[in-house]
Amino acid sequence: MSVGKVDNIIFGPDGKVRKLVVSTGGFLELNEKNLAVKWSDVKLGPGYQYVTTAITAESVEKYGLFDNSPKSSGPLAPREWRASELIGDYVYLKGNVRYAYVRDLMVAQDGQLQAVIVSPDVVYSHGVGGYFAFPFFHTHHNWHPGDAHYDLPYEKADIADFVPYKYQRPDTRFSPGPG
Repeated sequence: MSVGKVDNIIFGPDGKVRKLVVSTGGFLELNEKNLAVKWSDVKLGPGYQYVTTAITAESVEKYGLFDNSPKSSGPLAPREWRASELIGDYVYLKGNVRYAYVRDLMVAQDGQLQAVIVSPDVVYSHGVGGYFAFPFFHTHHNWHPGDAHYDLPYEKADIADFVPYKYQRPDTRFSPGPG
C-alpha cells in the first residue's frame, strides 16, 4: 500500500543520505504530513522503485522534519543539503564553460551520492543527445550548497567521446513496511 511520496533527499556534508522527506497525503487518517525518515529506517525496493519503513500511527511523531541537531554550526561550516539544491543547477566545465543542466542524482544502496545525471546543452549533443552520468565531486572547488552552478573537473576535449548514459528515472513511492 502506497502511503506517500519522497519529496526530497537530505544529504550530509559528506554526500551521504541522512534522511528522506516524505509527504504522506493523509497517512493513517491524518491530514497530509511531511515526515523526515532517517536513511537507517529505510529499505529500498527492487530497482529503487519504492522504499519501505515501519512507520505506524504510534510512531509517526518520531519522524518530524526537525531533529535535535544544532540550529547553527557557523557561517562557513559544512551543512546538510537537499537534493533539490543541486538538481536543476547549471553545470560548468573547466574555464567557466557552460555545459549542461543537473537532471538527477544517483545514490548507492549505502546512501552515498555517486553521480550527477546531466542533460547537456544542445551545443554538446553532437547529434546523439541523451543524458550523461558524472561522478559526484563535492569538494569546495566543485560545489557546495548555495553555489550558483556545479563545476565538473573536465575540459571540453575531455568529454568529447563520452557515451550517453541509459537513464530512466524511477517513480519512487513510499510505503509502510510489515508490522
